[in-house]
Amino acid sequence: MVSWEQELLTRLVALNAQRAAEEANGQIRYLRPEYQRKTDSAGRTKPEQSPLALHPPNLPSTISNLPSSSPRKKLPWPRSLADRVRLIDETLRTTPGPHTPESLAKSFARAGKAAIAEILETLTALGRAAKAGDEFTSVG
Repeated sequence: MVSWEQELLTRLVALNAQRAAEEANGQIRYLRPEYQRKTDSAGRTKPEQSPLALHPPNLPSTISNLPSSSPRKKLPWPRSLADRVRLIDETLRTTPGPHTPESLAKSFARAGKAAIAEILETLTALGRAAKAGDEFTSVG
């Protein structure tokens, strides 16, 4: 069973990767525009904030298709079916692009493609995923 700390960190890492992908595509979500925009109200360029590098070692990540300088560790495959379904549903929602059972199986230790395919089909039947050929994406 995954601890709540691991679950929280996994979700935060996935959300961070999702936001980074959005920003790379030009979509920026300003929480406080007056502080985050590159120019002030008069059009003057504001000073840049230097990035803070936070890359803790051994932090699990559900992101499998983003470039990385080091190989990613596979996430543990949960024992219960409910936890497996939650994990696959969350992975679909938080990682960019369509996924195949094979691509998802590469992210998890001891996860079989057949088990993941069955979960993906179930999520599709429940309206939580959409299927196009052999690829699945999140619906909501």
